[in-house]
Amino acid sequence: MGKIIEEQYENAVTAAFQAGKGGNPVCGDMFITVETDRYFLTALADGLGSGKSARRSSELAMNVIEKHFDAPMEELFANVNQALAHERGVVLTVIRIDYERNQITCGNIGNVECLLMIDQKDVMRIIPTTGFLSGRSFKARVHHFSFKQNVGFLLHSDGVSKQMHRYELQASRLSPTAVVERLKEEMAIDKDDVTIVSGYVH
Repeated sequence: MGKIIEEQYENAVTAAFQAGKGGNPVCGDMFITVETDRYFLTALADGLGSGKSARRSSELAMNVIEKHFDAPMEELFANVNQALAHERGVVLTVIRIDYERNQITCGNIGNVECLLMIDQKDVMRIIPTTGFLSGRSFKARVHHFSFKQNVGFLLHSDGVSKQMHRYELQASRLSPTAVVERLKEEMAIDKDDVTIVSGYVH
């Protein structure tokens, strides 16, 4: 089983964990985090199925996002969808935080769980649209929020059986690693790949 990966950025701290279905060394999920002077972005793609074909789809998705991370969210999803024509496909959530405008943009399609906590207030579950990206017609759901000081977030694929409670995500302000540790206890890796990404942007 993998270990928790912690990353420190100029304006953010993140923690992440991955495990393949049934102990498979190849996880069909993939995630990235990117920070520039203006943006922080995190994205999680869950390749349909598991193993190498799922990993190929999620890796293609992350390559597109890393290359075009500052594109309009609708365009970003369209580019990913185009890249996945004739592939297995992915479900996908992307969070992008604009430091200059104090804005959060979140796009999602499919069942990657996404929770946001803005300025230490109520935790919101971001409701996705159904479907997946595989080169066919689609419609992702894009959400826009403003923030003043900080943003906590949690993304996880459907290999995690538990929905986070408010107080657990609030702890991400102090330790995203602690949030990931709590969710690791609720994994179902015998049934699916698992990826958990938690972070705090200030």
